Amino acid sequence: MTNQRTYLFYANSGDDAKDTSRLIASDGQESLHSLLAQHFDCSPDGEAPEEGCRLSEYKSDPSAYSRPLNKREAAGSTHHRPGPWVVTRVESYLPDLPVGTEYTEVVMCWCDYQPLPEADNPWIEMIIPSLADAPDEMLELMGLKPEQFDEVRDRESVGV
Repeated sequence: MTNQRTYLFYANSGDDAKDTSRLIASDGQESLHSLLAQHFDCSPDGEAPEEGCRLSEYKSDPSAYSRPLNKREAAGSTHHRPGPWVVTRVESYLPDLPVGTEYTEVVMCWCDYQPLPEADNPWIEMIIPSLADAPDEMLELMGLKPEQFDEVRDRESVGV
């Protein structure tokens, strides 16, 4: 089992209208939460976010992308920018669990709402690489075998 760190980002601006979101369970029950984001890190030398770190925000706007996107590409995020939430406090917890368990560390980050002026914070187009034109080295890094390269490139060229 992989050892991983879990990062939890909570809203802490003091304004309930910004800090809480409504969740509706499958049984129709509603609850409020202040969890902004959750990330998992399995890298051997990953570091926790520091105070001042700004969470990113993403949007999907295929019509504003610089080239036509296939169906798969258009389904994901196309643009990003620094978001309005800034880490202001970080606490790390090391659970008292046996070696080999799933989680090695839980890091909780509290964030304040500090939006940037819209004029100074434009949306940035994300780089969406096309596997149809990917060099062999890139496909190898993805864990593909040479005999799979043509199939992957053909599928990508038709947008599968």
